[in-house]
Amino acid sequence: MHQLAHQPPEHLQSLVRHQLELMASPTLRWEGQLLPGMPMFFMLTEVPYRDSHDESEGSGERERAQRQWRGEIRLTLPRLGEIEVELESVTADHWRVVIGASDVQAQQRIVEALPALREQLNARQLRVDLDMAEEKLA
Repeated sequence: MHQLAHQPPEHLQSLVRHQLELMASPTLRWEGQLLPGMPMFFMLTEVPYRDSHDESEGSGERERAQRQWRGEIRLTLPRLGEIEVELESVTADHWRVVIGASDVQAQQRIVEALPALREQLNARQLRVDLDMAEEKLA
C-alpha cells in the first residue's frame, strides 16, 4: 500500500500516456533528414474499416483483412523542391498515390516521369494508381 502512495515521475507519466495514445490510434510518424540537407516528414495512419452492410459474425476477420491505410510524405529535394505524396490503400494489394510539387517546373518533370514509374511498378506487379495533384502545393 505504501508504494501506491508514490506517484511515478512526471516524465514517465507522459511517456506512458503517449504510448497508450499510440496504441489507441495506430499512427507511425517520422520526421528527420532523408539525407543531409533533405528534410522529410512521413506519416502512416490506419483508417478504421467501416462496412455498414455487414454486422454478422466473422466480420472482425474480414475487417482485419481489409484494413485501410493513409499516408503522407513531404520532402524537399535539391532539383524538385518541396514534394508531397499522399498514399491511400484501396485494398490490401492496391494503392492510390497522388504526387504534388510546389514548383511548376518540378510538376512538369514529375508528369514526364510518371509513365516510366508506372511501368516499373507494373513490372513488379504492384497495383498503384499513380497521379499528379491537380494544383501545385502552396
